[in-house]
Amino acid sequence: MHDKALHTYIDDHLTGANTVMSVVAARIERVGDDGWLRGFHAELQDEAAQLHVLLGTLVANRIPHRALGLAAATAAQLKLAVDGRVHEPLRALLEYELIVTGVSGKRCLWFSLGELSHDPRVATLDVPMLVSQADRQIAQAEPHRRRHAAALG
Repeated sequence: MHDKALHTYIDDHLTGANTVMSVVAARIERVGDDGWLRGFHAELQDEAAQLHVLLGTLVANRIPHRALGLAAATAAQLKLAVDGRVHEPLRALLEYELIVTGVSGKRCLWFSLGELSHDPRVATLDVPMLVSQADRQIAQAEPHRRRHAAALG
């Protein structure tokens, strides 16, 4: 994959990761840890740091994705806040759906980067561990998502 395309691909995933991190941080602040969110948030930060290191090795023009990412995170928080005022269980369900969707997308990223393991810049990532971590994160989030879905009824 060309450096600029790879840079854009990773940067787009970082935008999603930043959105999920902001939703998780807001949930922790609003209702607490749910028994695993703080550790999950720390893992997300670590994964994002690894992607930032990889981005630093790529030759590409910086484009304003960071501003777009901030706008996306703000829009997600605003939507969740508006929906949550109407019905808190709906907000919780939407938060957990965003978490599961985000981690599923991140899992795809790890598999895609695994296909580039011949590139020494990408080979520094422990892709099998990152895929396993994403699988575990989905498994941790899914019962919460289902519980909040059931609370709507």
